[in-house]
Amino acid sequence: MAASVTLRSWMPRCARWSFVRRLATLRPLKHEGCTIQRTTSPKTKPENVLSVAFGSVFTDHMLEVEWDAEIGWQPPKIVPFHDFSLSPATVALHYGLEIFEGTKAYRRDDGRIQLFRPLENMKRMNKSAERMTLPTFNGEEFLKCIKDLIRVDADWVPSEPNTSLYIRPTLIGTRPSLGVGPTDRALLYVILCPVGPYFKTGGFVPVSLLADPQYVRSWHGGIGDAKAGGNYGPTIHTQLQAEKRGCQQVLWLYGDELTEVGTMNVFVNLVNENGGWCLINSWFVFRLVPSPPLFPTTRVKPHGSMHT
Repeated sequence: MAASVTLRSWMPRCARWSFVRRLATLRPLKHEGCTIQRTTSPKTKPENVLSVAFGSVFTDHMLEVEWDAEIGWQPPKIVPFHDFSLSPATVALHYGLEIFEGTKAYRRDDGRIQLFRPLENMKRMNKSAERMTLPTFNGEEFLKCIKDLIRVDADWVPSEPNTSLYIRPTLIGTRPSLGVGPTDRALLYVILCPVGPYFKTGGFVPVSLLADPQYVRSWHGGIGDAKAGGNYGPTIHTQLQAEKRGCQQVLWLYGDELTEVGTMNVFVNLVNENGGWCLINSWFVFRLVPSPPLFPTTRVKPHGSMHT
């Protein structure tokens, strides 16, 4: 509390009001005004999505929203898929001011398209943005824009079993500077790709995991809970070590603690001495004790920052 009082007294009253007014006038991200520019050169869709490498084929369109520290969010726009032109000094390239999300859209048996809890991804993306000093946004409004994008590329949503449309929202700092600090410009965008199972073993075929305590991905007090590219690049070396040993993925450890598996959630089913069982993953512990007519459930969140 004392630190807060000191900070307020340090900033002159006129400067504080100027800062508050500027924040209040920044344009929020809104779905209203989202424009659509359809491609005039549609791509050829893959005949068999299951034969395509995961994340290698992209749909015809993408979603873009620019941000400026003095203005706020620009109107969203859906445009043909294209390459970016960035300064060689872009902060995202030098200091990793970048985050992303990953979710999916599925083709139901009745032909309709369904998303899987996308608002939870929006919440996590905003949390990651705060940690990486990138601008936050209204998740519900952004989700409306994403749905528009999926409607435009609806023909790309596959219908074969074990397939889906992968959705990749990404936020990058675009300030052209070699100075280490927060960015005053950013680009929020979404690309889509039709995909099959991530692993070559198939949809529900078990995979083998490498568990080696010499490799650590996240730790208490770190930024493992921010879905940033910098949390993924360093894992590729360990992934290659796993493949050399005949494993598909890495079971990441922190000492004697289990944190996660690289590209999936991991659950452990334990049976205690009383016959009850515990379903555990790296974020929550579910203790289920058979006692009719209900299974009482206790959910405990462990301490520290662990990536999911």
